[in-house]
Amino acid sequence: MVKIISNKAFSEQLSWINEYEQYSIFDTHLSFLKKRMLTLAPKLSDRKIWMINSTSEGGGVAEMLPSLIGFLRKLGLTVDWAIIESNEQSFFDFTKRIHNLVHGVQQDPKNKIFSDLELYEQVNKSNAASLKSHLKNGDILLLHDPQPLPLGYFLSQEMDLIFLWRCHIGVPYTNEQSSFIWKHLKKYLDSTTSCAFTSPEYIPKYLKHKSTIIQPAINPLSHKNQELSFYEVTSILSYSGICKSPSEAPTPLAFGKQVLRLLPNGEMSIPEDNSLLFKPIILQISRWDKLKGWKHLINGFAHFKESLKKERDLPEDDLLRLRSTCLVMAAPDPLSIPDDLEAIDFFEEIKEIYFNLAWSIQRDCYVFLLPMESRKENALIVNALQRLSSVIVQASREECFGLTVTEAMWKRRPVIGSNAFGIKLQVKDHHNGRIVEDISNPQELSDLIIELLINKKLANSLSQNSRWSVVKQNLLFTQVSQYLDFIEAAIT
Repeated sequence: MVKIISNKAFSEQLSWINEYEQYSIFDTHLSFLKKRMLTLAPKLSDRKIWMINSTSEGGGVAEMLPSLIGFLRKLGLTVDWAIIESNEQSFFDFTKRIHNLVHGVQQDPKNKIFSDLELYEQVNKSNAASLKSHLKNGDILLLHDPQPLPLGYFLSQEMDLIFLWRCHIGVPYTNEQSSFIWKHLKKYLDSTTSCAFTSPEYIPKYLKHKSTIIQPAINPLSHKNQELSFYEVTSILSYSGICKSPSEAPTPLAFGKQVLRLLPNGEMSIPEDNSLLFKPIILQISRWDKLKGWKHLINGFAHFKESLKKERDLPEDDLLRLRSTCLVMAAPDPLSIPDDLEAIDFFEEIKEIYFNLAWSIQRDCYVFLLPMESRKENALIVNALQRLSSVIVQASREECFGLTVTEAMWKRRPVIGSNAFGIKLQVKDHHNGRIVEDISNPQELSDLIIELLINKKLANSLSQNSRWSVVKQNLLFTQVSQYLDFIEAAIT
């Protein structure tokens, strides 16, 4: 049965939207959008826009939607958010395989996909039936990613609806795997009014005539991206259990759930390790997903640490900085994300790699599980970790677009990215970050870590340029404008 997210989820978004008007840097953006609505609002006065995806927690889509919906509501549009639900674990197993197939990295047996497609349709048909009573002719269904795609297909057969699809995944090439799954999704996509992708290279040939481009974006005033003082950073780390407040400090207000750290004995424990405040940090924050390059990141960090055992012609303070550097790998608790059950098994693989590291390397590796019970608390933890870090890495094997990269660039942190196409949409090597051409080569990643930790002038230059890159193309205002174009074109 489909779940409609209550209006309480957007009360916070509506409050911070008013704050934008206090920042003159946003005046041009706000003025443009308000003028735009003078002509668009009358066309949408009798229509409700339904944003539909498969989860309200975890991942970039669930993170972007509250800000996007809140902003559209503040502009005067009627927008609701619905989540498709299922008690069938195999449904989410299958949609995860669709995700992997679109990325060209997994092949299903030909005879198996047809039985799974039956379940795929059945779950969506059930959710469509429960949503139908909330709809009226003329409403706009804006579905996100493959999970709810058949829902739009079924409802558009029964009602006079505008059926839009926003695909947040893709690769800039076709192979047997990606061609295979796009062929089987075509039935549902033929019913769409129009589609939107992150980059032209991701669009299947049969959709090019009715597709547009929308780039992901961040909300600069959200809890995840707002400015934080050092006091606020350390307080958040203390509230979350990552650090321990000194005895003379005021008693901290603990968050509802604490961060957990993986220990060498296999236990999960609240970290309370103040040494992170005094060490250079290499950070990656992602989901526990094999496409996120976690194994390559660990190998690169291990190589970096091993390389320091060799004699190096460096000043003593540089060597001290490099030797004290630690790696923080942080991701949502895999049990908290219902539509990504593969994460549980993959986290077990990461644990085995961690257990087999040499002690001299393992002691400098921090594996954190971030609680997801509170969206606000999770966002503040991520913000604090990013601002505490010296270098932020995104080692993905494939990436359609990395919001964690955008967040790091907004916070003026030097970024090392893999050569995944979606990361290179944002990071221009030697201009606003560094690119590892072969992320499977630990030497390359190791060399770039050393470069950015030692060459402060370069790191600062890249960081300043990266902030400006985000201001120009990846703030919420640009995304809202592109969604308005997408919707207006569909109803014209």
